[in-house]
Amino acid sequence: MSTRKAYNAAYYIKHKVKLDARSVVRGAAYYIKHKAKVNAKHAAYADTHKAEKAARDAAYAATHKAEKAARGAVYYAARRAAGTTGHEAYRAANKAQISTRAAAYDAAHKSEKAARCRAYQARKLQRTPAWADPAKIAEWYEGAAFATEFFGKPYHVDHVIPMQGKRVSGLHVENNMQILSGADNCAKGIKHVY
Repeated sequence: MSTRKAYNAAYYIKHKVKLDARSVVRGAAYYIKHKAKVNAKHAAYADTHKAEKAARDAAYAATHKAEKAARGAVYYAARRAAGTTGHEAYRAANKAQISTRAAAYDAAHKSEKAARCRAYQARKLQRTPAWADPAKIAEWYEGAAFATEFFGKPYHVDHVIPMQGKRVSGLHVENNMQILSGADNCAKGIKHVY
C-alpha cells in the first residue's frame, strides 16, 4: 500500500463519524436539488431489473421466513401490550370518513358483497353440526356485543380452531368459540394458535 493510501485510510478511520455525517448531508442536499432526476433514474433501474429484484426478494423471503414471523410476533405483542395496534386510534379519529368510504364501496360492489356474505353463510351452515346448541352460540355473540359496548372498542366472536384453516378446520359450535378484541382477532386471522 502506498503512503498516500495508508494516510487516507488512517484519516478516514480517525474522522469516520464526521465524514459519514458530511456525506449524509451532501447526499440529502443533492437529492433535494435533483429529486426528479434521481427518482427517474431509480424508476428506470427498477423497470430494467424487475426479474432480478423479484428473484432476490423471493430468495430472501424463503431464507428469512422464520425471522420475519418472529419480528411480526414481537411487533404485535408489543402493540397489544401498549393497548393498541394503531388501527383503533385511526378508526376512532376517522369514523365518519371510514363509514362514508365503506358505504360507497358497498354500493359500487353490491354483487361482490352479496356473494361473499352468501359464501360465508354457506360455509357456516356446512360447519354447524346438528348437535350444536344455537342458544349457547347466541350467548357468545351477545357476550361480544356486551364487551364492545362496555369497553368501547370492538370485540368479536372468534373460532378457536378456524372454520377455514389451512391444515385443520373447526366447527361453528359453542365450545369452539372465544371472545377476542377486534384487533387480536384480525391479527390472528385464520391461523390456529396452539
